[in-house]
Amino acid sequence: MTISVLYAPALSALKGQSHYSPRVTFPAPSLCGATCPPQEPPVMIGWGGLRLDSATTTCSSVCYQNSTFVPSNVFPGQSQSDMERLVVRMRAMGFNTIRVSFAPYCTNPTNNPPDPSDSVYNLTDAQNMAKIASYYNFWIVLRYDGDNDISTATTCWLNYWQTVIQQVGPLYDQIVWEPINEPGASVSVLSADYQSWINMARSNGDKHFIAIENQCSSITGCPFSAQNAWQGYPTVTDSLGKVLISYHPYYGWQNNSGSWNAAGAIAGAQTDYQVVVLGEQNTGWYALNTEGGADPQVADCNGPPDCILPGPAGYANVTLVYIQTLTHLLDSHVPRINWVWWPAASWTGTPCAGTYGALQPAYCPGGTSYSGGVGWGSLLNYVPVSSGSPPPLKTSFTFLPPNALVNSPVTFTAVTTGGTLPYAVSWDFGDGTTGNGDTITHSFTKAQTFQVTETATDLSNPSQTSTDSHSITTFTVLPLSTTFIASTSTPGLGQPVTFTASATGGTPPYTYSISFGDGGTASGNSATHTYSTLGSYVANLTVTDSAIPQASVSASLTINLQSLTPPVLTIPGNQTVAAGNWINFTVTASPVNTGGTVTLSATGLPTGATFDTTTGAFSWRPSVGQTGIYTIVFIATDSSSPSTPASKPMGIRVNQAAPPGGSNGGSGGGGGSSNGSCLFCGILPSIFSRIGLLIIGGLLGLISTLALFTIRARAILNRRNPPINQLVRED
Repeated sequence: MTISVLYAPALSALKGQSHYSPRVTFPAPSLCGATCPPQEPPVMIGWGGLRLDSATTTCSSVCYQNSTFVPSNVFPGQSQSDMERLVVRMRAMGFNTIRVSFAPYCTNPTNNPPDPSDSVYNLTDAQNMAKIASYYNFWIVLRYDGDNDISTATTCWLNYWQTVIQQVGPLYDQIVWEPINEPGASVSVLSADYQSWINMARSNGDKHFIAIENQCSSITGCPFSAQNAWQGYPTVTDSLGKVLISYHPYYGWQNNSGSWNAAGAIAGAQTDYQVVVLGEQNTGWYALNTEGGADPQVADCNGPPDCILPGPAGYANVTLVYIQTLTHLLDSHVPRINWVWWPAASWTGTPCAGTYGALQPAYCPGGTSYSGGVGWGSLLNYVPVSSGSPPPLKTSFTFLPPNALVNSPVTFTAVTTGGTLPYAVSWDFGDGTTGNGDTITHSFTKAQTFQVTETATDLSNPSQTSTDSHSITTFTVLPLSTTFIASTSTPGLGQPVTFTASATGGTPPYTYSISFGDGGTASGNSATHTYSTLGSYVANLTVTDSAIPQASVSASLTINLQSLTPPVLTIPGNQTVAAGNWINFTVTASPVNTGGTVTLSATGLPTGATFDTTTGAFSWRPSVGQTGIYTIVFIATDSSSPSTPASKPMGIRVNQAAPPGGSNGGSGGGGGSSNGSCLFCGILPSIFSRIGLLIIGGLLGLISTLALFTIRARAILNRRNPPINQLVRED
């Protein structure tokens, strides 16, 4: 038995490929029989919702940017990323598994329109993810959030995953591959396509667990009743016996509004529990439910009368009863049935959720259509995973506003990690008063400096204690402060720069004085100045108030005046490729102007071609109907104001594909390659053509030489033997 799939040379140019395009053959593994029983997995209990890019501290703007900057245990000199912060909290709560998601390349390669729970696959992010999980001894469920890609873009899906497995698999042993999320295809299609995926993975030497999804995990894909949803599990074999079946249980308002009470929730949990148990019995595989939770699955709590918090990390009283009942049933099963609930993440939009999503421990006030509360994950009762001694307890706190007025509220927020939950947090405000709680508000009655101390204690045995302390100064009048901005810090020669200042605190009105650093000065809170000589200048602002005695404050800006130069843009030369072959190359650009950054773009991209504006990677496999000449213009735009873009055109000639046995053609570009196997097809014709010319030239030269010798010989013969008629006349 063999399974055929198209081999992809890179993680690009796969979008739009059809369902099955045979190219490279993967041998199917031997069937799992009596000598290869299903392997029982270790206990895996945890939370999903983490984006792959949350493994870095420079994740996209959808990531929650914390202000605590707790030092990373994994990456010295850096702050904890969102992923590490979540893992630290989960470990303290007795979890050992995270579910991490990346965008479906085959149907949404740039994650645009964006799914906030996904980020584009990136090897550096995956490496950081593996390092974090390894440090804290966590399992990873790595999810491709492609839904129907398994059935509508199968070849692309298999090829893309093959490279991910080759790159990420060797990094870490404790990974569960989740090839697709909530597929809506039929059981027969899922069985065939999952089997192709398993064959591909094992043919590449992969030995990780693989989670396959129940058809009924898809909201629209289940043809069975709730009680018969166990029939939605695919049927597959695995030579290693390391398949896990997954089901995503929820108690949604739309399907259960008629039984929206505790009794209905308990019955729903018992039904979903039986689906999983029957699934294990009928497939022979152990279960790992990779998603599920207390989300009523309606926007903005629109429906449930008992809603506590809205959003994907939100819940209602009824759904909390449901997930608590289901968790208890799964934990009590022998052997224990693994689960990963949803979501613990920064993107949820649930009020007060922050980095932790449904694991947020702080109380959130109510709002329109919801009553308010803590994250439901902090209320869930479950059996923690035994992990030995708890990690060290660490606590820190922040306060706002940083400068407080007498008798005005100041909000203090503590962040505690490590140890054993729950934490007890107490406060000493340094003015003789105390308080308790993760978040607390306090007003000071005197204008002076106070030393505020926060103490956190956990439930470890023996308990651990951690403290943090900061000084805060209160004022009857806020001190004078200022802001100073410029319209650009890198102007071109002769370009005006507008400086704008503002002041708060102190006693108004304020006096503003600006020196531009080149001898020029101005007064007022706004001034425009034009520098006449290239160089670097420091503009200084001084603000004075009207108090007696007066107070003043200063600020400065550095202005780099430069001759604006376009970025250095580097592209390959013109390319030639045969239809059906890949062409891959990389465009690079670097800024010339001080402090500049460069953004890449392109116009005239052929249909099916991809250009990554972040990495500069171009990839295209022209079809047989795309022969011709294409001109692509690559553009590098810098961040100078005004911008000085650079652009370069590049031509690509697409020739007809060579007939069988002929040349495969295609230059492939820098870093590219063709898929042909004829090593000398492009060389031998050239060599033979040149040899032919030499031979023809030699023959022509030989003929000319013989002709000259013939003429000369005849002339000599004539001189020695005169013609007969000439001899007769002389006689």
